[in-house]
Amino acid sequence: MRNHEKQIERYLKKSCSEIGILYNYHQIIAYIKKDAVFTRNKLNSLEDILPLILQSSNKLDKNLLEFEKAVNGSFDSFIYLVNQYGKYKLNRIVFRLKGEQLPIVGYFFKFKENKLYYNIYVQNVKKEQSCDYQDFEKLVSIIY
Repeated sequence: MRNHEKQIERYLKKSCSEIGILYNYHQIIAYIKKDAVFTRNKLNSLEDILPLILQSSNKLDKNLLEFEKAVNGSFDSFIYLVNQYGKYKLNRIVFRLKGEQLPIVGYFFKFKENKLYYNIYVQNVKKEQSCDYQDFEKLVSIIY
């Protein structure tokens, strides 16, 4: 792999892109992410770009649909989104539990034995909390 191709892939990874198009008036090259690896594909014309973008956006639409369901109280959708975004310290997932007045801001989510485990900060101290699945009310937001 040539140096400029490594730079392109590094840029795409850093910008969290799923797809990248390089057009230099001589050729059109699409970089498509699959399983965290970018593959390089030569395209025949600019018309080949739209189907690639639509294919890539279908993955994003699934996350948006799951987000909408979780906001409306779907625990299965909440689990899906937590598995996507809740593994990292920098990502915060804001959700409500039944009977609680204030939403919870959690990170590092885990599921074990019908319980949801997550970390919160209380006065700059990390604490692990847990709740039962049936206590989930709705997703408020995802901050990443």
